Amino acid sequence: LDFSANLNPLGPPEWMQEMICAHSGAWTHYPDPDCSALLEAVSERYGVDSKEIIAGNGSSEILYLLARAFGRRGLVPVPSYIDYAGACRASDKPVTLFPMKESAEFRLDLQALGSVLEGDEVVFIGQPNNPTGRICSPESIRELARRHDSTLFVLDEAFADFVIGLDRLTRRRPRNVVVLLSLTKSFAI
Repeated sequence: LDFSANLNPLGPPEWMQEMICAHSGAWTHYPDPDCSALLEAVSERYGVDSKEIIAGNGSSEILYLLARAFGRRGLVPVPSYIDYAGACRASDKPVTLFPMKESAEFRLDLQALGSVLEGDEVVFIGQPNNPTGRICSPESIRELARRHDSTLFVLDEAFADFVIGLDRLTRRRPRNVVVLLSLTKSFAI
């Protein structure tokens, strides 16, 4: 296994090669720049209006765009994916690191996190977290977001497909929550 990259170590699902081969005739055409079919499929899969969905060249691209567009500072629970803080720094925004304690088995204390929120910040939360694999109660995240409506919460659900029965934040999402999904993690593409 290659642990140097955040890719699905299981490889692509068996059905993917057949699907790629079945659509090989489309390779000679430019892809739809608006990703219309993809956005419609995501809309149907997650029950979200397609106008609330954007597609990017990986979730890291979207992380950097969100950090540039929102908040006066970033807040990042650590340890976590390095690009959360990197996106804020690249946007010349200060980053507050919020340590998760080893003594608490690296669980994110949402109540303590809420106590340091000032408003007009972007909070990045892995759901599940990378590298700890810990998850937070989705309902507790929703409650925190509702209490802090001037804060943008970016929930990175890149690895959520590996958590059986997880209540995904794509459903019943407060207006100040952005959820990131990743084909790289789920399908190794």
